[in-house]
Amino acid sequence: MRETGTAFVFPADEWYIMAGRDLPAYGSYEDFPQLDNGVGMIRLFERDFLRELRRVSAILRRREAPSGRQKRISIVTGTAAERFMEGLAARFTAEHPWADIKVFGIKNDFFGHNVNVSGLLTGQDIIAGLIGKVNEGVMYIPENAFRRGSKVMLDGTTRKDISKALGITAKKGSSSGKRFCCQLIRECDEYVTFLRQPTN
Repeated sequence: MRETGTAFVFPADEWYIMAGRDLPAYGSYEDFPQLDNGVGMIRLFERDFLRELRRVSAILRRREAPSGRQKRISIVTGTAAERFMEGLAARFTAEHPWADIKVFGIKNDFFGHNVNVSGLLTGQDIIAGLIGKVNEGVMYIPENAFRRGSKVMLDGTTRKDISKALGITAKKGSSSGKRFCCQLIRECDEYVTFLRQPTN
């Protein structure tokens, strides 16, 4: 009987991203022993997001929006995860074409451009990076960009401050792939319901 071993080292997700390499397969992370340090967080987020998307797509695909109008949704992230989030957004809009999703990787002026993770984003950098680029719809800011248990970001900015500065509705996006997918689905569902309401 062959013994099964375990990995000795689990490189952080950022190493793969910086090297332009694909992340390891989901099973490579075993039971995600270093998840609190961010190791495997992206792959876990992806797996949970796509599972939920597949679960509900068959139901919502039949609820097409009238007149082809779309719900504008912006997703903010660090530059490290920008391409990853664009991939998930494309998968989502392929199933729900009434969602118009744009992903914005924000450069970090507050801590320096070499800092590229979403957990160290600040409100002032989000505002500076998106003025003139978004002015309607809803925008999701990563949950880990806020102080734990707080409505305030690292620089003291709140979602209300960002909403006022950009003219949009800023919301906190869940760090759970499943819950974040549900948030996007809820936006679409509420939007389609709104469009179908009769006008007087």
